[in-house]
Amino acid sequence: FFARYKMKLIFVVLLLIALPACFATTSTYNIDSVNGADNSTDCSDSEPCASVMGALNAYIASNTTNDIAINVAAGTYTGVNNIGITFPGGDIEISIEGSAEDEVIFDGNNSPDWIFTAVTSFDVSDITFQNAAGGVIITSEDDLDIESTTFFNIGTGVSFNGEDISLDSVSFNSTDVGVYVTDAVTIDFEGCNFVGESTTGISIQITTTNVTEITFDTLTFENTGGISVSVSPDTDFEDNDLQMNDIEMTGITSAVAISLTNGRWTIEDSPITTCTTAISYTGSGNFTEVDLNSVDIMDCNTGISFNAPGDIDINDCTVNVTDTGFTSTLVGFIEIENNSMFFGATNPIHVSTTTYFQGEFDSITFEETGTILFDVGTAGTNFTMSDVTITSPTARAIQINGGLWGFSDVDITGPLAITGDGAGFHLSGVGSTYAFDDCDISELTTSGSGGAIYLVDGALALDECNFTNCTANTGGAVYAVDYSAFSIKDTDFEYNTAVLNGGAVDAESSTTNGTNIYVESTDFSSNRAYNGAAISCCSLSVCNITVMYNKDGTATFENNNNTIGSTGADVTCQTNVGDFQTAATDPQVDSPSTSSDWLMWLIIILAILLVIGLVVAAGVGVYFYKKRTAYTQID
Repeated sequence: FFARYKMKLIFVVLLLIALPACFATTSTYNIDSVNGADNSTDCSDSEPCASVMGALNAYIASNTTNDIAINVAAGTYTGVNNIGITFPGGDIEISIEGSAEDEVIFDGNNSPDWIFTAVTSFDVSDITFQNAAGGVIITSEDDLDIESTTFFNIGTGVSFNGEDISLDSVSFNSTDVGVYVTDAVTIDFEGCNFVGESTTGISIQITTTNVTEITFDTLTFENTGGISVSVSPDTDFEDNDLQMNDIEMTGITSAVAISLTNGRWTIEDSPITTCTTAISYTGSGNFTEVDLNSVDIMDCNTGISFNAPGDIDINDCTVNVTDTGFTSTLVGFIEIENNSMFFGATNPIHVSTTTYFQGEFDSITFEETGTILFDVGTAGTNFTMSDVTITSPTARAIQINGGLWGFSDVDITGPLAITGDGAGFHLSGVGSTYAFDDCDISELTTSGSGGAIYLVDGALALDECNFTNCTANTGGAVYAVDYSAFSIKDTDFEYNTAVLNGGAVDAESSTTNGTNIYVESTDFSSNRAYNGAAISCCSLSVCNITVMYNKDGTATFENNNNTIGSTGADVTCQTNVGDFQTAATDPQVDSPSTSSDWLMWLIIILAILLVIGLVVAAGVGVYFYKKRTAYTQID
């Protein structure tokens, strides 16, 4: 019998288990601080109780395990029967709802207690909590849903340690923390407002791997603390599991407006104004990533700080700060792109790291900023910059030590005058390479060497670049010393000036080992120097440098001025003719997006090949089946 009806019996048992949940009932209680009385036995609409405790006593007296719903009439609720309430636990849900039309206030009168404590699923709506150490606290593995509620002059508005928390249209004016979460599975905050003197608006500190989703949408912070979120480094979040959308922050009083630790975060369409540091991310492990899309940072000291082995993508963002726009001491990949703009910072970019990383800049503008600084050293990097515009810099534009670099369509325009070497670029590092293509640099002046570019060690390649109106003591446009390789192709030098030698280019070496400067199809016109108005070599010490002209392409010299007089020469170096050799090329950069796109196409191609293989196999199978059938019929 059991074997025959086994599936039906299992279905009946499951149905019996599910029925109580399907038909769970709710006991509703009404309270009215003005017209109610706690001696009411049922807290009905016609005979309401006067307090929350009155409603709970009626529920306990009913000896039921139904869910609890408390409807609260307009008025102010205070005293021990309304403040410091611990709701009953068990497998029930509790909801407490105020009046959407009239104000419902629970006033703690500066109580040191939490106004409500719940140990089961809890819903709150249309209520104001005020003047207490805490508002609502959940201490069980259950859910919390708060809607259209205000916390005013509360130490901590909400404290949660449970499963799912949802806040919708909630306002916080807290003195300590608006929302504090120590464990959760999902976190969803929407349409909330944070003001007041809290040290932190939202604090989420989760050490377990339980959390699967955090979403902040349309939140405002005004003259208050910001957001601090820390999740476990062992949690492997998917894209968009952790996201912030339309977060508007101004006058942030905490040290950091948005502080993140671990996880893969996306922040979009979020303006941050007036703060110390706008966004700070730290992390460890394999799951560290930040994507910033249309985030505008204004009037802060520091814009973005990223210190983790993962990736950061800054897309279509504006950073207008006083000190540092982006800073990092540990990073795997940096991508800044799509019309991102930096204004006013002393160091718009400052990366100083002892570990290898990669990166790319694409379509970025820097205006009235100080030095873009990369101190890579021997750690190494593969990095490209393309379509980058630097206008009216306030200090040396770019300073780099170490790594493999490619610059394409990078334009720097003064006026700028600095003390030292290299007003446009100061490049260094043994084994480093710097490849320039289609770059325009103009109106830069330095008291030292290399008005546009100063190179010590490393390799330098100039291709299709323009240097105009640059001035230095030596090497009006370019100064290279102890370089490993140097080439110039299809490049124009015009109206550059050196007080001493090398109106356009000066090359030096601290040894007498022979080195070359390869030159092809390059124009030198209207440059000026004491001697070597176009190119000078070994003007500071004895060395052995040869300008190697390409046999198929010539350099042209026109209207250059050597102030030494008739004994001067446009080129003071020894010269020769031979095959052109490029000193450096763009490095290979493996961006995360490129890698993921490549993997996606590989999967698609393999899937197509699999389908084709299955179709072919099926066709072959049909062919042999028909052939075998034909033989059978003949037999």
